[in-house]
Amino acid sequence: MTAVLAGCGKPIALETAYENNAAITSYSYFVDFNVKLSNAGEVEDTAVQFNMNGKLSSAADRIKTRADVSAVVDGEPMKFPVYLDTSAKEFDFDIFVGIPDVIRDSFAGKTDFYLSSAQLETLMQLALTPEEYKDFENTLQTYSELGTRSSGLSAAIESSVQSYLTNNSGKIQKFESLEGKKVSENGTYSFTLSKEDLKAILTEFFSNEDNYQLVKDEYGAFIARLGQEAFDEFEEMPDAETLIKEISEAMDALKALDLNAEFTIEDSYITGLSLSFTGIDDTGEQIDLAFTLLLSDINKSVNITVPDKNADTNLDIVALLKDALPAQQNG
Repeated sequence: MTAVLAGCGKPIALETAYENNAAITSYSYFVDFNVKLSNAGEVEDTAVQFNMNGKLSSAADRIKTRADVSAVVDGEPMKFPVYLDTSAKEFDFDIFVGIPDVIRDSFAGKTDFYLSSAQLETLMQLALTPEEYKDFENTLQTYSELGTRSSGLSAAIESSVQSYLTNNSGKIQKFESLEGKKVSENGTYSFTLSKEDLKAILTEFFSNEDNYQLVKDEYGAFIARLGQEAFDEFEEMPDAETLIKEISEAMDALKALDLNAEFTIEDSYITGLSLSFTGIDDTGEQIDLAFTLLLSDINKSVNITVPDKNADTNLDIVALLKDALPAQQNG
């Protein structure tokens, strides 16, 4: 990559590329996620590695995706495919998860775990009391409303973060061109956020009364979905001033907190995202996160064939868990 001064024209805005991505209907993707917990020698370190290589297509309010998943947890590797066919608006889905080789011998003749939205409702009927199941049904009825609320919160977070990045771009933002490509459509944006930057973002966000109310509403809806016991166990969300103070004190107690992000833009789309995060608390315990997302084949024809949900090789999750549940309470 070369410095932006070597390019010509005005660099494409990150917001423009983000808006272009929102209109994408199909793509191939690669996701890589790594996390390591270090305990200053007192406890053995924990490491998790996870990646997915797949494709996604959306049409007629439905989303289909297929991915090959590879994971390593404490040195133990697993590989399996995942298929998902879901509604973009309603509680309606079919999901298939390939049975990993390390446990496949326990399920002779079966290749995939299978669960549908209808089966999940059946499972809830078996596991819940009539009163609890009624609460679950109410949750399904408000599925769209909750999605709208979450979308509003996501938009508020994005707006607040973008505002901070724009107002402090000279300190935390850097743009570079991609060699041989027009900066009006291509380039990389990199951001480095310190603990003080993250504190400032959170303070500005919760200082906005509308933002605070969005979080409070979502928090209340989350507790309501958990049922009456959650009301007794969880504390009421503090007022904005108290919340900001508690967040600041918690962050001040950390020895280190750093976030780095890089967005790659090609042909006016965000095709790459790289995130790295390091946090160290006052005891010396450290967490390191690394996340990478790559997109390709944007808006090209993608053929995803979801497995037959009636195939004999499927292992019904409800049937598998039924014997482990208490006696059916719904009659």
